[in-house]
Parts: sequence; structure tokens; C-alpha cells
Amino acid sequence: MILSMSVSGIAEHVTSLDREGGMSLDNGMVVRLAGLEFPEESLRLFSVLLAGKEVHVEMDSLAVPESQPVPVYLYVNTSEIELPFPQGLIPHESKVMVNELFLRLGAARVAAAPAFDREDSFRMLESEARSKGKGIWSYEENLNAAAAETESSSPFL
Repeated sequence: MILSMSVSGIAEHVTSLDREGGMSLDNGMVVRLAGLEFPEESLRLFSVLLAGKEVHVEMDSLAVPESQPVPVYLYVNTSEIELPFPQGLIPHESKVMVNELFLRLGAARVAAAPAFDREDSFRMLESEARSKGKGIWSYEENLNAAAAETESSSPFL
């Protein structure tokens, strides 16, 4: 289920991406996806989904105005997405929120701080991806279990 809401803001183009998930828009604004943390493996997905794409920007009402990069919700036209639609994404929708898409694909985690508007719905999407073993959740649980087992049997601890 994609949460639908009106998209405010003018269409912008993503002109550059950095290694921490920050993006520059053609209006000069530097933004990041509100409410998310990304493992290094997911940063390549940024370029596939966003480089040079037209996006619609919605500001997070809880964001501190001076914060840089500015936390936002980005929407991209579904016709520009080159990945198969994940389960639950309705193909006839004209736009999809990129923040939600990253969570659905298991390509991001919900950020611990700062607070943001959609925290509850994002936590629900993260939980669904985790329970289905998608993306980062397909191997993170196994890595944590292996690390715990190694710690309990290590003669060095």
C-alpha cells in the first residue's frame, strides 16, 4: 500500500548525488531523503532511480529550516522507474514516493533521529521489508546471528 497524498512543490531535476545520499537539485537546493539511513550497498540504487530524473519535492514539516542537506520527500514519475514494480506499488499511479520505495525494497532503514512527519508509516514499511527478508534484511539478520555466535564461542572474549 502506497500512502497517497498530494505532492507539493515544483518539478526539479537531480543534478548530482553524493556518497552519503545527498542530492543537488537544479534549483541549487541540497536535499536528502527524510527519515532514512542508507547502507553503502544502497547508494548505487540512488543513481539508478534518481540521477537526472525529474522529481517533485515535498518538505518535511518537522525539518529544521537551516539543516543541510534539507530532509525532503521526493516523488518520481513511475514511468521513469526502470526497476520492476515492487509488490504493493500500483502501476497506474503517476508518481511514487522515493523514500517509501527505498523502504519497500529493503534498501534503507528508518533513521533514529531527527523526528520526521511520516515516522510511523515508515516504521511499518521497514517492518514489512524486514519480515519478508528484502534487500538489506536478507543478509543483516544472518550477519548478526553469526556475529553473536562467534562472540559466544570466542576464546578472546
